[in-house]
Amino acid sequence: MIVTPERFEPLLAPVEGREAVSFVFRGFEVLVREGDAALPDDTAFAALGLDAANVLPVGLWRERYCRTAWVRKESVAPAGYEFKSLRALWTRMDDAHLAIAGRACQICEWARTHRFCGSCGKPMAFVPGERAMKCACGHSAYPRISPAMMVLVKKGDALLLARNVASPTGRFSALAGFLEAGESVEDAVHRDRALDTYERVLQRNLDELRSAKQTENARIEQELDERIAELRARIEENNQGVSRELENLRAWQARKQDEERRIAEAVSYFVSENPVSTGTTDPSADDQGDTKHVRQN
Repeated sequence: MIVTPERFEPLLAPVEGREAVSFVFRGFEVLVREGDAALPDDTAFAALGLDAANVLPVGLWRERYCRTAWVRKESVAPAGYEFKSLRALWTRMDDAHLAIAGRACQICEWARTHRFCGSCGKPMAFVPGERAMKCACGHSAYPRISPAMMVLVKKGDALLLARNVASPTGRFSALAGFLEAGESVEDAVHRDRALDTYERVLQRNLDELRSAKQTENARIEQELDERIAELRARIEENNQGVSRELENLRAWQARKQDEERRIAEAVSYFVSENPVSTGTTDPSADDQGDTKHVRQN
């Protein structure tokens, strides 16, 4: 679990003469060194050319001054550095620095989005000794607190754990989430369990639908295979019928040719030109094809 490290002391004003630990944000991305995800040193911090009004105190930890600052969305990281989301730095940055980075991110985003009064639009100013900004019109703005809860659900020796599909580490944890406005912790637990239960219902419905459709698809494929086999059998039967008729025709043509030869031999003594055809006819030839006459001596 990511918690504020021991001996961390929040600050409302900057301190001088201490080694600085800098958390520089571009939106919700923090500046780290490529490769080892180390925070920027003083040289890289100075290279950003930050406005002093955008540099805010966070706290003291191990005698070091933790500060945060924000840059514009279009800002480019110095050479050798990159902007990464805090979630992407899990397991790459130690838990203590990650916890302070989370605090720094909230302070930085609050200051960035409250530079102007939400009531009259005039510039806001920091209130000395408080984590607050105030306008000349009297409107004040404090960092937004988002209550969250975590609960461990047990059933005998088993624990109910959950995993965020967007988590880069794939870690399981106890049920946790933010509270809605006016919602108690108990209500949040019931809501979270209801959401998880409904998700399981949707997943079960999807599994059942997938199984039913796969069974239906298999039946359709079987029907297709049977129908194709039936049609191919009909095609084969048709081809065999044509082949049988062709064989019958050729056999008849052979008998006809033999008969014509005998007739031609019988009449050859009485006529000078044999009127009887003795050739074969191509089954595919035109009906008006030539008839061949052979004179027998």
